[in-house]
Amino acid sequence: STWLATQTAGCEITPWYFGIDSGIDSDHPDLNVIEIMGFIAADPADNGEDGNGHGTHTAGTAAAIDGNGGAVGVAPGAPVYGFKVCGDSGSCAIDDIIAGVDEVTARKLANPGQPMVANMSLGGGANEASDTAVRRSVNAGVVYSLSAGNGSLGACIFPANSQSSSPARVGDDLINAFDGSDGDTARINGAITVTSSNQLDTDVNCNFGAPVTVAAPGEGIFSTWLDGGYNTISGTSMAAPHVAGAAILYLHRNSAATPTEVEQAIVNELDPWSTNDTPNADGRLDAELL
Repeated sequence: STWLATQTAGCEITPWYFGIDSGIDSDHPDLNVIEIMGFIAADPADNGEDGNGHGTHTAGTAAAIDGNGGAVGVAPGAPVYGFKVCGDSGSCAIDDIIAGVDEVTARKLANPGQPMVANMSLGGGANEASDTAVRRSVNAGVVYSLSAGNGSLGACIFPANSQSSSPARVGDDLINAFDGSDGDTARINGAITVTSSNQLDTDVNCNFGAPVTVAAPGEGIFSTWLDGGYNTISGTSMAAPHVAGAAILYLHRNSAATPTEVEQAIVNELDPWSTNDTPNADGRLDAELL
């Protein structure tokens, strides 16, 4: 509340950020947290507080407050809503993920004029039910940033195929009015699948597959953590909220833009690769003009 009181009228960032993740450290001084909710069916008493750190970290990358001496988000001070769908161990049940996504959709339907961006730095095997929930939310008007998945064992020995991962594969759907997929024919659809890059323009998590559209910083990312703290970690989980923040910036100035228009605006500003080792993305995120 102290930070909000210092903002110049009309300049505060107003689009809502939804972190569908492990929850949020609700009293972190670097986050403008509006609400947290828990969706863990196995623990109905859970109030949405982050016991893992992952959700707090991704929220900070997208929306940490500028001027507090800690991390600074891409869209500093954006209102943060933390929807806890993953337990403190980091595991996430499909039904819990769907419940969180459906609540985001319900919020949009109840507030159709309010711009909203959801970040999902999570994933697993292909699952049509969770994909359908995300498509339904995009149809309602919510922009989604989706992590493409993480390869393992270094040197891309086991790269991640985003075409086989949910919800990442939704980024390559022609989403129809009935919340289904008409086939892999429309990469610009408001569900933005994100791979991670480092300072050498290398894809550090070895993603491939047609859904991948944008590369964003994902190695050695400093952001908010549990108990009002900070941490530096890596992965496509860290890359996706950079794009979520960029989407918030665009919606701040173009509040009536559709999810597809937001993604197209981000793609239009992508920076080209500066090396021959080109990851599977159209280009690198550039939020400066958004």
